[in-house]
Amino acid sequence: MAFLRTDLGITQQQLADTLGISRASIAMAERGSRRLPPRAIEYLQKLTAIARRMPPPAAIPRKKRPGVAIIRPPYNRVQFSTRHQKPGKLNIVTGKYYESVLSAAELQATGERLRERLYNNGKQPATPIDACRELLLTLEQKQALTRMRQEVLELDKAAAPGRALDLKTQLILLKARLKVYRKLYKEHPTLRKRYRARIAKLYVKKLYLQQQLEKFNRPAIMKKTQLIAALQEQLDVQKKLEETIKKRMMDME
Repeated sequence: MAFLRTDLGITQQQLADTLGISRASIAMAERGSRRLPPRAIEYLQKLTAIARRMPPPAAIPRKKRPGVAIIRPPYNRVQFSTRHQKPGKLNIVTGKYYESVLSAAELQATGERLRERLYNNGKQPATPIDACRELLLTLEQKQALTRMRQEVLELDKAAAPGRALDLKTQLILLKARLKVYRKLYKEHPTLRKRYRARIAKLYVKKLYLQQQLEKFNRPAIMKKTQLIAALQEQLDVQKKLEETIKKRMMDME
């Protein structure tokens, strides 16, 4: 499970905070001295199933050749224009048509791949159809990442009620222990140093549980719902852009 957690990019502390268990128990389970809780195994398996549905990443472009960036700037913003067009050809120009959906870094990566296609294929320049293919590849990866984020939020939202109940139970028991130790602290002056240390540890743990419980209250659940809805809107916009690019490719052929 340690390899699975590492591949997903999750730290032991993040997994412990999400599942409400101690980081030490996760560390001991990964070393083989203790069994990992079933809900932790189930949570990691669900995340792995989501990650496996993602498409493979695009090929990393080769190292820039000397002087390429000076001779010809990359197509960091790809758009098509009918201005000064020749028969059967559309000019690749810069613009901001896709910036509402794709970030500047994603457009930069698309332009780098398009330029690599130009140099790898040799003498033929990249065509508008090549640019559309690269944009579709970037858009497919963005859609997969957006769906993954949405499914992870839905998974956390579904687990929130049970997690909140566990935290409330732990908080009630901890408050009862605090009450007992405070009573012993008053009744036994000679042992106050020992009880003071235990009260301090319990109080810190109480603050931590209260902080964790805030992640599962009604405003936090509403925020997760709003984030899921916002991600769904992004998916709808990305789908419309995908249809637009495919329609444009059909018009070019």
